[in-house]
Amino acid sequence: MHVIPLRDAWKGSRLRRARTAIRIVREYVSRHTGARKVVISGRLAEAIWARGIQNPPRKVRVELVREDEDTVTVRLEGEGGEEEE
Repeated sequence: MHVIPLRDAWKGSRLRRARTAIRIVREYVSRHTGARKVVISGRLAEAIWARGIQNPPRKVRVELVREDEDTVTVRLEGEGGEEEE
């Protein structure tokens, strides 16, 4: 479980905040896992875009699931899928 801060999305234009937040998630996951390909789940994308392009959340709690060496899937904490033991 990771908490990804999205506050840097407010540094640019207000009409690019949600897109910037998605980019921040990709960069964070790539930096922390070394993955080349980052797949963002639909529910996470919906959560970021839920309040429109100008007002994404300030932070999100996510789970990182490694598919293979180069691919990591990012999903909201508590989102469905297989449970790891």
